[in-house]
Amino acid sequence: MERDETMIYSESDTYRNAYVELYELIKWLPDNEQKKIPKTVIENLREDMNTNYVFNIKEDEDITQQNFMTETKALFVELYEKYLAKDNEKEIWKEYDRFCFNLMENEKKEKYNYNDMFKNKQEQNEKTKIIDDNKSNLPVEVKKEKILIRFIKMIKAFFSKR
Repeated sequence: MERDETMIYSESDTYRNAYVELYELIKWLPDNEQKKIPKTVIENLREDMNTNYVFNIKEDEDITQQNFMTETKALFVELYEKYLAKDNEKEIWKEYDRFCFNLMENEKKEKYNYNDMFKNKQEQNEKTKIIDDNKSNLPVEVKKEKILIRFIKMIKAFFSKR
């Protein structure tokens, strides 16, 4: 069963499927590159991958033209960076990771704008204070009973005690 773009997977299913694709990709690497990857990593992939998901690399297409999931690509980059890259390339990848991290952090700052977040909270507090001040200045309605009604109640109270 090849990957169907319309199917919806949970996050764990998605990664378990990505492990299948990554495992297939590793099998296509030359032997000298495969040996650089620790056996425990490959064993963990085998243990955690989805046994119901089948992915076959198309031999007639270039590896870059294969229909890999985004998660598989990310996992392969991490695998490459840790085990397959030359020492001088590893520094480039670390720099790239820092660049991507900073880019994501800047996007978060723009999206959530921490300074405005507290400004909006302060504005909300000021609006609430104005409303509370207005409530305290409202006239209080005091009901006064008419003298005749109070007199009748007093007479009833006097006779009910006896």
